[in-house]
Amino acid sequence: VNTLRYVDMMFDTLPLETIELKERMRLDINFLAEARYGETISVGYIDSDSDRQFEISSDSGKTLCRAKIEYK
Repeated sequence: VNTLRYVDMMFDTLPLETIELKERMRLDINFLAEARYGETISVGYIDSDSDRQFEISSDSGKTLCRAKIEYK
């Protein structure tokens, strides 16, 4: 999975209203492992007023990526 696909999966979890506000956002990504062809991956997140924290993991439970989108 390439970097933009991870970003795409994270933004798919955001409400359209958040994206349409056109406010500044900061995106921090920490890549931990590679996703391999055929693996099923899932996106989990914790939402708060000022940010959304993500964890993308594989079906084997391996954490692939952690990220945070901070709303300015």
